[in-house]
This record gives sequence, C-alpha cells and structure tokens, in this order.
Amino acid sequence: MQANDLERKRRSRQAFGLGAAALLLAVLALYSSSRGAGTPGWGVPDKPASASQLVSASPGDLGRLWQWADAEFSGGAAGGSWGLRWLVPELTETQAKQLRTQLAGADAASVPSTDERGAESGILWKAERTDETGRWLVSALRSGSGEGEMEAVIRLAAAQPASKPSLERAQARVLGVLRGAGVDDAAALLSIQASGKGLREDSAERILAAAEARRLDKYEDEATIVSTYATDRLEGSVSLEADDGSERANLQLAQSKPGNKPGAAITIGVPLLTGEAGRP
Repeated sequence: MQANDLERKRRSRQAFGLGAAALLLAVLALYSSSRGAGTPGWGVPDKPASASQLVSASPGDLGRLWQWADAEFSGGAAGGSWGLRWLVPELTETQAKQLRTQLAGADAASVPSTDERGAESGILWKAERTDETGRWLVSALRSGSGEGEMEAVIRLAAAQPASKPSLERAQARVLGVLRGAGVDDAAALLSIQASGKGLREDSAERILAAAEARRLDKYEDEATIVSTYATDRLEGSVSLEADDGSERANLQLAQSKPGNKPGAAITIGVPLLTGEAGRP
C-alpha cells in the first residue's frame, strides 16, 4: 500500500475515534447537567453513524457481552446498566408513529429545530415511556434517503437488576412491532451497551482479551479513556471512514481514570457506545 494511502487511513481512524469519544463525553456531560431537572437532553445526537455504515449487533453478540460482563463487573452482568438502541431507516411517517405508539405511547414532545450549538438537530419528535422492561425512548429523525421518509431511533435503558432474558424479550418485542407496522425487521440496526464497576484492577483488559480485540484508536482526557477495537468475535460493526471502507470496528470501551483499580467504571458498546442508554 502506498504511504499516502496509509496516512489517509490513519487520519480517518483517528477522526472516527475522536468523534465517537467526543459524542460519549458530550452525552455524559449533558446527562449530568439535565438529570437534576428531569428533562431529556434534546441536543444529544441520536445518530452517531448512518445506517449505511452499520451492521447490526446480533443475539450472539448480546450473549457474549453478557458473558464478559458477568465475569468482570462487580455484581456480575445483572449488576450493570444495560441499554439497547435500534436505528430503523426508511420509514414513512405513519410507520414511525406506529412504532412510537406501540413502544412509547401516542404522545410526542416537540423538539427544538436546532441544538445548543445552533446546528440543525434533525429530530422531529421524541416520546418516552417507562414499563417493567425499562425506559423506552423513540425519536423520529429526518432522512435524506427519499422524499417523505424518516428514520426512527429506539432506545431502551433496561430496568435493574438486568437480565439476559429480559433483554432478549425486548429485542423480540421491537422486531414484532416493526413487522406489525409493515417494516422488514432485518432493517433494524441494533447496538448494545453495558456499564458497570470493574471487579478487578484489570477487568477492562480481561474483557478485551476475552473479545480477542485489536485496538484501532484511543482517546484520552483528564477523566476518561475511550478506545475503539476490531474483533472477529462480534458480528455488529461500523465502517471506519477509510477511503475503501474496508476497516470495521466492532467494540468501543470507555473507562474512568484511574482505570486500573477495582471499582473503576467500565462502559462497553457493540459496535458503538450509544450515548444515553446504559450508564455506570
């Protein structure tokens, strides 16, 4: 490979890692500031990657992540915070409203057309509801794929204590709702996130070893380390912004500093950290 091609890929990977890390840190900061007021953070980006970049996480990915968390989270996997996120592209307005009604109720809150930076938010409405499964949040976003089309982002912050069967039932529920709305359930792109306290000083390293993960990028500031990895053990993936699109990431891991001590916060995302769902 030519030297300039290698440099372009290196810069693309660096931009991807920094962008994903910046998203996570912005979400954490916004969550901290809005939690006391009890209001959702409208400025949080709902779509860290486009549908064309993503390959959905699988039920097998959920099982493997649960196994790794069970071994390395204090209190096991059930003691962690779990979040599921589905990106559903190319919906009609009627289909998006059906998803909202079935998962989060008929009422929707209007959303400012611009975020706190003055940029177009792209979010049309949001609706949320809490039930025995957890907190559901359904958002509709403008889509550039066709006239009148939109995308939906469905989030679930799972009730605690978490259970793998409950998460699997949530996945089945969302797919059933999609089929009921006339949407191909294969179009739903799933991301999974788990957060917990490390059981050991090297819990993060043990999770990465179990995943046979190869690091692609690392972002670090005074409080947090966020790294992006590739692994053949996970099916969910996101395309890095390399010219040929051949490099894909499967896992992101964030840990608080100092990371190497029992009880340090660890957050894992497959294939990406998803922001609002699943916090330590």
